[in-house]
This record gives sequence, structure tokens and C-alpha cells, in this order.
Amino acid sequence: MIVICLEGAHGVGKSTVIEQLQKLGVNVLDEAFIGMPSYNIHPQSLCMESIWLSHWFERLLKLQQTNPDDLFVCDRSPYCAELYTAKGRYGAVLEPFIRAQIEELKASAGIEIYTVNITVERQTLWDRIQARLALEPHRQQFNEDSYEWLTTVLDWYEAHRWDFSVENSRSQSDKADAVMDVIKGMLGQIHKSVPAFRAYAASPECRIEWREKNGIQFRL
Repeated sequence: MIVICLEGAHGVGKSTVIEQLQKLGVNVLDEAFIGMPSYNIHPQSLCMESIWLSHWFERLLKLQQTNPDDLFVCDRSPYCAELYTAKGRYGAVLEPFIRAQIEELKASAGIEIYTVNITVERQTLWDRIQARLALEPHRQQFNEDSYEWLTTVLDWYEAHRWDFSVENSRSQSDKADAVMDVIKGMLGQIHKSVPAFRAYAASPECRIEWREKNGIQFRL
């Protein structure tokens, strides 16, 4: 089983890419696919984030039992817990723990997890965030109105080690084309570098066709 995790700061387009992939028939998991319980402790405490991480990996193990050769695309990866747990205080503790689990799943369970960092030029991203806040002011509760917090988030993403990276700074005047460019760029990199993904792409179950002249096409 292959799991592709989309990463990146708020506003880079992760949810939009996920929605488009779902329309194309790809299996997707959004960032809130696990209902976390509420206790008398902050939801982003080390304890609660550790519970979330355990549930995240458990979900993949359950999916693998019935979908051993399938592909899933997930909104965010376990690594985001490094940034959001107590605002990054325990990142140095969580990173090797998360990476070891990902390696163990590949070696012992046949689950390959890859991360894709979606990037946007900083000023372009800030402009998009401001436009979104005008439509969705409730996002201020997540500090999305703070340029200082955005800078912290972007610095963290730039310093982290990701498997792949794809740019999404193109003008959003034709949003559908821009999203498809991101998807094609992402899948093209993975197809080139991951043997298991090439095997999946060649299977009749895959909705993605690889054409040398015309690029990536989708079987709808």
C-alpha cells in the first residue's frame, strides 16, 4: 500500500488538491479523518498529539488489511505534529519517533509513506491567506491572521526533510489548471522515483495513465 501525504503551510492549496484528486477517483484521507476525544488537557499537548499519532498509524494498518495494493493520498502527515505540538516545543523528540515508525511500516507491513511539500512564494501565499480570511474570518482562531506565525511555519517547512516538493505559486485566475499542474508535477516526481508507485500505475485499478507525449491523464 502506498500513502502520499500532502504537506505545506496553511493556504498553499492542500485541501484543494485533495478535493480534485477525490473527484478523479483517487482514495483520499482528509486531515480530520480521526475523531479525537476531548480531555482535560490541551488538544495540542504532547500527550494528545501522541494519541493522534498512534491513531494515524493504526488507521493505515487497518486500511492495509483490506487494501494492500491500493493508493491513498492524505491531507498532512504525522510530521506536522512536530510543528503543532506545544508550538514546536517537542519537535526534536517527535521527529525520530515518527520517522522510525514510517520506516518500520515499510519494512514490516509493506506500507510505503511518502511526503510532498507544497510550496508557494511567501508574499503570494500571504495575499491568498488574506483573501481567504475575508471569506472565512473564523480562521483567525488558528493564528492565520498572523504574519509572524506564517513565517514560523514556513521556516519550519523549509528546514524539514521532505521526500518531494512541488510549487503552487502560479496565478489562480484559472484555478483548475493550476491545481492540475500541481497534481501532475507531484505524481510525475513520484512515478519517476518510487518503483512501487510505477507498479501501481501500471495496474488496471489505477485511474492514472502515463503517456510519454501527452503527460499524465486520468481515467474517469
